[in-house]
Amino acid sequence: MLFLLCAYTMVSQEREVLVKTFDKEDGIALDAISDVIFDTDGFLWLCGNILATREIIAGDKTIALQRFNGKTFHSIPIPEIYGVTDVLKFYMRADGNFILLTDNGLLFFNPLTTAFSKIELNADSISRIFLIEGNEYVLVQKDRDLTLLQLHTNLSTTALFSFTSSENKYHVGTSTQLVKLKDHWLISDYYFAIKLFTKSGTLVKEIRADKYKELDAVSRILRIDEILELGEKKALFFRGNTKLHYLDETLLDIRPMASPNTSMPASNLAFVKDTLGNKLLVSEYNGNLQFSKVSEENGIETWYNKKQFEGVVALHSASQNVKKDMWIGTSSGQLHHYQFQQQAIKQILPEHQFRAIHHLKEDTYLLATDQHGWHLFDTTTMSTKKLVFVGAKNNGFPNSSRNFVKDGDLLWANARSGIISANLSDKTTTYYRHHPLTSLEQINDSIILAGTKNYQLLSFNMRAKQFEEILKTDTLHMHDLAYDKHRQLLAVATSQGLLIYNTHTKKHTFYNGRNQLADSYLLMVDYHPDYGFLLGSRSGSIVAFHEETKTFKNLYQDALGAGIATIIPRGNVWWINTFNGYVRWDTKENTATRFSTKDGFSNNEANRYSALDLGDKLLIGSIAGLNYFDPKSIVPEANISELKLLKVRSYDKKERRIIDVLDQSLFTNSPSITLPAEFKELQIEYALTHNVENKPHSFQYRLNNEAWTNIGQEQQIRFPNMAVGNYLLEIEALDFSGKKLGETLRLNIDSKDFFYRTWWFYLLLSSGAILLLLYYLKQSKSKQRMQEQFSIDLLLSQEKERNHIAKELHDSVGQQLTLIKKKTQQKGDQDLTALTNNVLEEVRGISRGLYPANLKLLGLTESIEQLVYDLDEQTDTFFSVTVAPIDSFFNETETLNIFRFVQECLANCLKHSNATAAEVEVGERLNDIVIVVSDNGRGFNMADAALQNSLGLKTLAERIKIVKGTLEINSNLGDGTTFTAIIPKK
Repeated sequence: MLFLLCAYTMVSQEREVLVKTFDKEDGIALDAISDVIFDTDGFLWLCGNILATREIIAGDKTIALQRFNGKTFHSIPIPEIYGVTDVLKFYMRADGNFILLTDNGLLFFNPLTTAFSKIELNADSISRIFLIEGNEYVLVQKDRDLTLLQLHTNLSTTALFSFTSSENKYHVGTSTQLVKLKDHWLISDYYFAIKLFTKSGTLVKEIRADKYKELDAVSRILRIDEILELGEKKALFFRGNTKLHYLDETLLDIRPMASPNTSMPASNLAFVKDTLGNKLLVSEYNGNLQFSKVSEENGIETWYNKKQFEGVVALHSASQNVKKDMWIGTSSGQLHHYQFQQQAIKQILPEHQFRAIHHLKEDTYLLATDQHGWHLFDTTTMSTKKLVFVGAKNNGFPNSSRNFVKDGDLLWANARSGIISANLSDKTTTYYRHHPLTSLEQINDSIILAGTKNYQLLSFNMRAKQFEEILKTDTLHMHDLAYDKHRQLLAVATSQGLLIYNTHTKKHTFYNGRNQLADSYLLMVDYHPDYGFLLGSRSGSIVAFHEETKTFKNLYQDALGAGIATIIPRGNVWWINTFNGYVRWDTKENTATRFSTKDGFSNNEANRYSALDLGDKLLIGSIAGLNYFDPKSIVPEANISELKLLKVRSYDKKERRIIDVLDQSLFTNSPSITLPAEFKELQIEYALTHNVENKPHSFQYRLNNEAWTNIGQEQQIRFPNMAVGNYLLEIEALDFSGKKLGETLRLNIDSKDFFYRTWWFYLLLSSGAILLLLYYLKQSKSKQRMQEQFSIDLLLSQEKERNHIAKELHDSVGQQLTLIKKKTQQKGDQDLTALTNNVLEEVRGISRGLYPANLKLLGLTESIEQLVYDLDEQTDTFFSVTVAPIDSFFNETETLNIFRFVQECLANCLKHSNATAAEVEVGERLNDIVIVVSDNGRGFNMADAALQNSLGLKTLAERIKIVKGTLEINSNLGDGTTFTAIIPKK
């Protein structure tokens, strides 16, 4: 992109024009631009052709439209099905949609959705669309027949009239002209004479070159190049004729304009009318580009005429405001932007950084720049002239002068490491070296006080030509000085606070307390007769200091916190020039209006020491240019820009390729984007509407409400490999002041993971594992229940069998033995009787052991007591028993199992423990029964696997399980054994 700054001589004034040129390196894909147009969002569209799409060229390139947002050219390809290789003309309808005139008919195009459709017209060739009195018209040609059609909103047509010409084979197109007069139609083309028809289509007149020799000395046919609306008149230019003519609707004839300055030699003409109703004539002749104002009173007033193009070139122009700029596309594939200096603000030497400004005489002012020396500026001619001094070793001498002090024919200023005196008449200078100076202030006819950085407050005597060190300030960086001559006080704005020095008493005071200055970093100081010393700080505050009362008063706080460079008080209205814009502050109403480059200023950052009130005008210097303007005439430009999402590039899983989505209708209402696991790259492009000139702004974004990331003026965000997750992407645009422009863009992003890494896959896997685990657990529990039931059934079966055997022993064997006993007693055989009696008692004991008959008679409590008493009597082991009444808590089966548990515990004690004592305790608690059987026998090792698999111990455990209880066995070798059963109450 090329930048040029040109100054041109106009009829009445000189204007500066900034030229930017865009070409293929900037993203233009078209080899030739055929037309340019703005859409309703202020984006600039380009059409034309690409040489590689011609039929004679083999390749895969396609013709495309291009949309320019001020930074990026987006290409929107035209589908190949329409057979287009060249787009000749744009036409924008009232609804913002486009109609494209192509080499293969008309296409309807929606710039929002980027969708194309064919407009079917039975024609060999078609003219461009004409908008006349709110209606759309088009001329179509079939063979030699021409028909004027009215195009309706739904794209249907109505034929108004047709005519045939045999004078020449013609081909309507972009050069065709259609004009509606009061009662007639005028049709012109390069291939036939100008024709006038009635509204019904009756040919009433032809205007030929052979009858109007004075109109066209070159061509046989009068070719209307451009038609201009000048008030009520319709003026026109002919091809090859330099004179401006008009249509006489009464006589149905063409007449020369009677205005002065009606001659305009041109090869390309375009009368550009913006949406505000402003008009500008754009023309080219022999490579010279011309901008002209045309009026019936003054004719053609050309204010820009500059060699711009080489060779034959066609121009196509568009502008949203012809008073501000013009966009021109050329047949050589370049796009030129001509930005006109605003009439309200004149920019002087915008490539320079300005410092001190001094009024020399009448309309002449002396300007100091940072690195490019001194310049003279004439406000009458708006011209500048660089001062070159005798013996200057470089072109930038003297540089960075912060102040001028006039002393007769001499001017004193700081330069390099000291001070110079300059004679502007003979261009000589004298240099007095001492130390680099930051600022100057004259206090009387002979003395200049000078500030330094971390050195001394200095005094310079212009008569003695000598420096004097008057106050050590090696900890202070002095930025600015101001002097109150009445009180003989010098105020010094420093990086650490305010220094007040009394030039009479030589005393000084330093102020930097938080209760005095909220921001002690002071950039500037001025003396005001009403306010005292005005102090401007780095954080944007203006504070007034009154020496008599030693008080500070806060006057102003900049809304953006921008540092104060200079202040120009003008009654109730002050101009406060900051490091981020120029503020007009109404001290009475306490209202502030900020201006910037969008309003015509050369740069947003004002420079210190660089402001001067000229009375009716102001001169304000910046880090890039000097601004000269009438403060009453400038009005801030309203900002109507909105942030829009224009393009999303991502991988399309269905098409299996990366695609660009340009359909803006898909980007409304927080759109969602899904990134597949295979390709998680995402690129987003956005832009501000109505900002094709790329005004100063910046962008920021954040993900999921995290901290904002500032990306400057970058208009795209690229995520090369977005991490898995759901994101809310927010994008904001900020103007030069940090104020948000438009609404925040919000985009929902779902970055997918491979199915085997997704939560639902893990959930499915976990669910399967859990179900499998539950199945095995169920099977295990079922098996355990079956085992427990088997054990219960086995024990019940054993008890049943024991009961049966006990009954048989009692009823059968017992009775037989009783009978034998009686018979032996009758025979008197005492030995056999005793033996039989012993056998009978053993059988009865075995029967009682197999089934405790007393259990039903005595109950569980007494049966346990009786069991212990019997064992105590029958064995040498000492038994004790304590039993709480528990009969009511258990049914018959449970009673039997509990009794058997106690019985078997005691049997084990007698059989295995070799105990000398055993104890049975049965106690009742709130919710359960506790049975404890213990002995003092030899005990056993609980870890012994053989014992763990003991049938006796398992039987004990199963009996307790049958009654829903728990069993605990505690035993150690030599310490005895304790069985503790806890059985819940029923």
